[in-house]
Amino acid sequence: MPRRSAPSRCSARPGTRCCWCRGATTASRPPSADGRYGLGSTEWEDVDAALDWVAQQGATSVVLMGWSMGGAVVLQTLVRSGLAGLVTGVVLDSAVVDWNAVLKSQSRALRLPRPVRKVAQWVLRTAVVHRIAGLERPIDLRELDMVARADELHVPILLLHSDDDGFVPSSAARALAAARPDLVQLEVAHVARHTKLWNHDADWFDARILAWLTDVVEPRPAADVR
Repeated sequence: MPRRSAPSRCSARPGTRCCWCRGATTASRPPSADGRYGLGSTEWEDVDAALDWVAQQGATSVVLMGWSMGGAVVLQTLVRSGLAGLVTGVVLDSAVVDWNAVLKSQSRALRLPRPVRKVAQWVLRTAVVHRIAGLERPIDLRELDMVARADELHVPILLLHSDDDGFVPSSAARALAAARPDLVQLEVAHVARHTKLWNHDADWFDARILAWLTDVVEPRPAADVR
């Protein structure tokens, strides 16, 4: 899983409640030593650096948006970053909420035996052995399971997912929404393939996000932010 760096773009106005960030890495952080994806276990540090930057610019509230693996990155930021208190809302598009669900779905599609998937998970998380995959650090997919860690979440989340995604099953998104109905709002689409929700129906996509930002995030006073 080679990792290609991309410059991030962040903008914020001092004293405002929102900031938008886009990109895989920030200018202040070098590429990973192994050049591999960490599935969110390492990339969250890039978002952490971006949060630090916007805080220095005067931002007091941040809404993060992530799609596909970027959703896993954002979720890891919420539970690992010391600056997570700046985040007052999260929008996830076709996001990986639980990598085990993705591997299970893909292994079935490829008709791989269950033991093959289990061995792959063991290789990723086991010290020393993880180097077979070219990783600098082990990746324990159990730590990236945000359904299991749902009680650690503390900000409103808008989940947009298609039942016909074709790559990331909507099952984990549904499970997270069921686990935290107090925080998670799930909007389910059909027909649209992976990360193609906007392409399939831009009006539906934009309307759901705008309504959520207006009704859920904007009314929250700054004092509610942990």
